[in-house]
Amino acid sequence: MSQLLEKTITQLELNNNAFIFIQRDVNGYPTQLIPIDDSTNVTAYRDERNILYLKFQTSGQPFLAKYSDIIHLRNDFHGNKLFGASNYEVLKDLMEVSNSIDKGIMSAISNSNTIRWLLKFTSNLKDSDIKSATERFSQSFLSTEANGTGVAGVDSKAEAVQVKSDSILPSGDSMNTTRKRILALFNVSEKIIDGTFTENEWLAYLESNITPLIIQMEEEFT
Repeated sequence: MSQLLEKTITQLELNNNAFIFIQRDVNGYPTQLIPIDDSTNVTAYRDERNILYLKFQTSGQPFLAKYSDIIHLRNDFHGNKLFGASNYEVLKDLMEVSNSIDKGIMSAISNSNTIRWLLKFTSNLKDSDIKSATERFSQSFLSTEANGTGVAGVDSKAEAVQVKSDSILPSGDSMNTTRKRILALFNVSEKIIDGTFTENEWLAYLESNITPLIIQMEEEFT
């Protein structure tokens, strides 16, 4: 039962709709509760006797059931007479912003590993001489850094030019703003997530999120 509820609540939080099919025996008594995985691809219609049906597409296969044989949980129930308004589009946009921020950080890290210094030689040298001189400069520079002087020297045959990186890290404010918007979409706070809430904060979360859900489940399951 706990796994059924976990699966159902996950669907409800993501899509604002969750469906459980009530399987019955030949006498009409419930024998099994089956959660319906995909709660987004569903349509409703009435037959000639005005009986309401729901049609699902689960794993590419159609599944038809009477609405009276469905336990239907929903959030944000306002614009449609039957279904809750989906979070999909809003959540999709927020996740795209979050992914863009992650890619920006990865790009900045990658750029930080690129060439930082360029040696420009004033005379023509063989490839082996260029490589040898570059290695000597690198060793000298790293050694100078380790010694704490902050100075590196080259002779007149070469000019050391620092290559500047234009990588821009996403600001902490933009990352925090996106995270807060995602949490707000699910009506949950940072403190609830990391478990640092006070008793009053937990009671407020319980009253606004958990209690209404329990009441709705009690009404639908009975």
